[in-house]
Amino acid sequence: RHTRLQGDWSSDVCSSDLSYRISEGALVYASFSSGFTHPSLYQLYAPDTYTPWDGSQPTNLTRGNKDLAPEYTLSFEIGFKEIIDEKTSWNFNLFRTVTKNVIDYAYVWDATVALDVLGTDPSRDDYRGDRYINTGEQLAYGIELGITRDISEEVRLEMTATLLDGHTVVGDFSSDSL
Repeated sequence: RHTRLQGDWSSDVCSSDLSYRISEGALVYASFSSGFTHPSLYQLYAPDTYTPWDGSQPTNLTRGNKDLAPEYTLSFEIGFKEIIDEKTSWNFNLFRTVTKNVIDYAYVWDATVALDVLGTDPSRDDYRGDRYINTGEQLAYGIELGITRDISEEVRLEMTATLLDGHTVVGDFSSDSL
């Protein structure tokens, strides 16, 4: 499937799935998709500003940020599904998702104050407001194992376990370095 989105931003998004039945109740599959999330109107145009209580110069930054770029996501998944009997099935998959231009909510601090002393002087207001910004790239990957069992016609038990890992990259900083 291919979709063309247009407006203030335009993007091509797609989804592709492939599966192969290896026996009557079992199949392997692969899936690739891309996504596009534009900023909300609030993230773009929220008018809130902050005036420091200590009389220092305000930044005049609004919470909304009309310069936000949309988020773009690429996802890939491979897996296996099997029907064990008429009431029980299970699945296993591996997945990876990359999101670029992540939109995040950030606090803005006085850039003239060293990081190690921010907020330590009660006579000084180091806070300068908050704003939506594009922070960088996120990577998430993992494995998932699930089982489904029909207990009765009205009751189904589903259990899923997921092992998830990932990191965020903002400029030259990666959360892997923590």
